[in-house]
Amino acid sequence: MWETLENFGSVGEEPSHPELLDWLALHFQNDLHWDMKALLRELVTSATYRQSAASTPALAERDSRNRLLARGPQQRLTAEMVRDQALAASGPAEPATGRTSCHASTPAGVWNSVYSREKWKVAKGPDRYRRGDLHVREKD
Repeated sequence: MWETLENFGSVGEEPSHPELLDWLALHFQNDLHWDMKALLRELVTSATYRQSAASTPALAERDSRNRLLARGPQQRLTAEMVRDQALAASGPAEPATGRTSCHASTPAGVWNSVYSREKWKVAKGPDRYRRGDLHVREKD
């Protein structure tokens, strides 16, 4: 079998801990009553999720690809990367390559300034979901 993230459990390797997956499914249904926020909170506050990325030679030899989750990831996503991935997965984000900068949505009052009467003009359409610092300047 080959390793794959798609079709988890039906194509590719079987889960390393099926009993844990069964427990988690029942816990989500019976104890958390399908509350996705509670499930996510439980996952991100777990010892497995919060552990260090440090490894030992013995651990690297036993589980080089960290399949058993004995250590944290070598590199964690930044807040901006998480936001970009969420927008890309949900659909409204578009690549920013080659376009001018945009004025993305901001909470009310963030742009208030005592030195300027300028107002923040939120971009319309798909540009509304772009991060302003991801643009690439157009060539002259």
